[in-house]
Amino acid sequence: MDEAEHLDAVRHDVIDDVFGRVTVTVDGGGGVVTVQGESLPEVTVERRSGVPLLGYIPIGTRDPAALTLRVAGTTQELNPAKAGLSRRSYRVRARIDSVDLLLTPNSPTTARLVRGRSYKPERELGVYERLDDGSVATRWHKDVAVLGVVAAVARPEPAEAAVGYALAAAFGTGARFFLFALFAGLGENAPW
Repeated sequence: MDEAEHLDAVRHDVIDDVFGRVTVTVDGGGGVVTVQGESLPEVTVERRSGVPLLGYIPIGTRDPAALTLRVAGTTQELNPAKAGLSRRSYRVRARIDSVDLLLTPNSPTTARLVRGRSYKPERELGVYERLDDGSVATRWHKDVAVLGVVAAVARPEPAEAAVGYALAAAFGTGARFFLFALFAGLGENAPW
């Protein structure tokens, strides 16, 4: 995504299997991502004005001091990692009242939404994917296999789902494996 892509607001409507119609609006130029839905509270991620834009991040920055997360009008805690070579460095943490949420990449194109501060399969709520057109799709889990044993997973609350959509739209989803990113980086700088 280049700097110009931050200038136009893009709106996508998604039909969520659990929560019905969800509207995600990304206005990179204005520095606002908004999520609204039939059965979801409104969630916004806002970038403070005057912050230098990074073209590869839909909201324009990963600086926690430059960002505000609001759920139903109430400011909540937001802490995106700085993003580097490891997948872990692309995590985004949010705290809604007393509930911790973690959006963590699990493939080059997808990220898991987890209730808690670290990944555990039974706390995984679903998987988000930011598609090429900027829309966000999600798959909610009904159960999970842990060491061959199938267990029920946590069900997302409406605010958790809306925050997941907002984080996926604001920061993107997915990250390459460290070695692939390392070799790709070396190849770009190689003398041949």
